[in-house]
Amino acid sequence: MNTKQFGKLRMFVYKSGEYYVGVCLELDEIVWEKTKADAIRHLLTACEGYLEAIAKDNLPDSLLNEKTPLKYRLIYYFGTAANAICKMKDFFSIEIPMFDGHYGIPLLV
Repeated sequence: MNTKQFGKLRMFVYKSGEYYVGVCLELDEIVWEKTKADAIRHLLTACEGYLEAIAKDNLPDSLLNEKTPLKYRLIYYFGTAANAICKMKDFFSIEIPMFDGHYGIPLLV
């Protein structure tokens, strides 16, 4: 369970038709973009804003443990497993740890 002091965020991006869908499982953030790079960038920006709002307003830790719809959780688990077996160019996932109240959101693109 995530708290303001410790936790992790699981994020992934996959292709759906003409779009790339970016999802953060713990924050229930979902973005749709035309390119993979834009989906990653937009998802990281959305999550960063979400986390800043929680910290700034001292909102409850429960907001760090939202549940995305089952569809996205299944895509994450099946996509992560399939990606481990055969690298899929249209699936990208990352886990971002949090220590001492700060998530290490990287600059990926």
